[in-house]
Amino acid sequence: MEEWLFMLLGEAVAQQATGFRPGARHAIMVFLTAPDQDTARRRAKDVLNKCHWSEGAVTRIKHLLDPDLIEDDILRSAAETALLQGDAIVVYKDELRHDG
Repeated sequence: MEEWLFMLLGEAVAQQATGFRPGARHAIMVFLTAPDQDTARRRAKDVLNKCHWSEGAVTRIKHLLDPDLIEDDILRSAAETALLQGDAIVVYKDELRHDG
């Protein structure tokens, strides 16, 4: 089955092993390969758990045709890593506010 590159924007809560303040919520970009969007959404939660992030929630998803078109160096590098290794994440350093 052919796999495609997807970029998923979401948020998750840091655990101790992340190096971020435990319990802090951060925006996260997940890059991964999958055969379709539904599988990509499921895999994104697995990737976040593997990287010690909990309560992962995907808010947007996009199929990427060519990572070379990504202008941001960090995001392009993560996309290229996902193509080689299956997945990569980029964590935005600023904590998100809890509304609740």
